[in-house]
Order: sequence, then C-alpha cells, then structure tokens
Amino acid sequence: MTVLGGVSFLDSKVDGNEAIGAPDTQANLNLKYDVPALPDLALDSRVIYTSSQYADSANQQKVPSWTRLDIGARYLVPMGEDRLLTLRARVENVADSDYWASAGGVANYEYLTVGAPRTLMVSATVDF
Repeated sequence: MTVLGGVSFLDSKVDGNEAIGAPDTQANLNLKYDVPALPDLALDSRVIYTSSQYADSANQQKVPSWTRLDIGARYLVPMGEDRLLTLRARVENVADSDYWASAGGVANYEYLTVGAPRTLMVSATVDF
C-alpha cells in the first residue's frame, strides 16, 4: 500500500477581502494498492477536498466547499522481452456530485468553473 497526501492553507486577503477563487484549505489523499495475488494489477483511489471560496471581489457570493472521490486500476501486460503494455481505467467523481470546481476573475469579470460529472477514462500505453 502506498499513501500520498497533502494539504495547503492559504490566507489570501486583498484590500481587506479574500481573493476571488482562493479557498482557505485544499487537501488530497491518494492510496495505491498492489494486489498480491495479481502482481501486475494495482488499484488506486483519490479523495480531493477544496474549501469554500468567494466568487466576487466584494466577498458577497461564496462557492461552497466540495469533496470528490476518484477510483482507478492499472494492469501491466508483458509484450515480448522488452515491451510492456499498460492498461489504465479511472472513474472520476464516483458519486456524480455537482460542484463548482473553481471561481476566478477580477473585479466585475468573475467566472465559475463547473466540476465534471462522473467520468470514465481508459488508456493504453506501450513501452518499447
């Protein structure tokens, strides 16, 4: 099991107000598990947290905090002596939560970014 995580704390006051799109806290936790019975298979998960943030410079509109769960898998397939095929699959936003991923802009020109819905991604790469 591999565990990797991080947290950041931000104080972003500008002229007495919080800066647009600057959450006080962001955190993530990633877990990777190499399956002992299948040494070429690894499972992973990721939790991402972003605290609330202001969407305007006057600090009148606030975007709520959000948490997202992603899960994935990786499988290695040997292809001859010196080639390796890596297959990956990932589901982001497993709970299909609605959230504002970020806010940004400058005074009178603010914007919001919608978080992506549940998304399945698959990929294959070959080393040679």
